[in-house]
Amino acid sequence: MCRTATAFARHLLTKEFKSGSFHANVFNHTNSLTILSCKPDGFMEAVFIPQIPHLNVKNTVSGGVIATLADFLTTLSVEVATSKDLQEGSGVRGVSVDLSVQYYRAVTLQHEVLVESTLRKLGRKLAFLDCSFKCRDTDKSFASVSHVKFL
Repeated sequence: MCRTATAFARHLLTKEFKSGSFHANVFNHTNSLTILSCKPDGFMEAVFIPQIPHLNVKNTVSGGVIATLADFLTTLSVEVATSKDLQEGSGVRGVSVDLSVQYYRAVTLQHEVLVESTLRKLGRKLAFLDCSFKCRDTDKSFASVSHVKFL
């Protein structure tokens, strides 16, 4: 099957949401997560629109939601980058070894969030990824993530 990396990543996202998994329960609120683009090298852009279930008691997006989203999108990046000819089931998801999140400012419901996941290095046993979060309308960065996955 011939498809683009973006189409493949969107297919994986849809499959995840239909599975009823933890990620589906967190991010499948009225299309709160959309993949804009993806490249075979593991670069991915997505838009996250915070919903009420994503908020903490201060009505800002929970840090746990940001960490979970980073984990989920970087995992999809690895799966796309390691898949053979973008075929389902051929990519590796791996297991998180380290996930480090730096928070710069709070985000509220009014902001669409642009998320960029970048595969920095793909080795035989480890993948090193970065994920950045910024408000789409103000272009201000509010979080960055460094993620290491064992393959």
